[in-house]
Amino acid sequence: MKLVWVGLLLLSGCIRLETISTATTDLVASPNAPILATPTPDYGWTNAQYVMQGVCFEAAAELVDNVYTIRSSAELERFYSQIDLREYCSQPLKRETYPFADGDVLVGLWSVSNGCTADHTVQSVSRDDVNRRIAIQLQLVTEGDCPYELIRPFWVIVHNAGAYTVEVSVV
Repeated sequence: MKLVWVGLLLLSGCIRLETISTATTDLVASPNAPILATPTPDYGWTNAQYVMQGVCFEAAAELVDNVYTIRSSAELERFYSQIDLREYCSQPLKRETYPFADGDVLVGLWSVSNGCTADHTVQSVSRDDVNRRIAIQLQLVTEGDCPYELIRPFWVIVHNAGAYTVEVSVV
């Protein structure tokens, strides 16, 4: 009886018996293949949030929405010292160093928002070599309705900007 059913199914054309290929194609990634990073635009800067990692929440909250431009190690030390003098933090700041070579400029700010997460998204960057001006426009993107006050840093080292005015705005 089973043989009759198999015969009927084969003759009806409803199924085809073929071998299934087990060969892989080039489109299937090996489980051990490296995952390539998505390329990000080269804005002419390097992330420098580590330079401000020692700034406590209370100090950052007091410094929100002000743009800071630091052009030398001495200016960076004065910046740290001003925060310490105001005693925003319970302990002196942990200071980081940066060599400030070849026209590097440290520029940044802290933004405040309420939610679960917040991050700055680059909206536009323009470099005007005639007027020696670099303008960075950011958007603070907040997600979630958590009842948290979030302070998000944006600090970068802008390269070859020693003679430029660097402006950062958040919309």
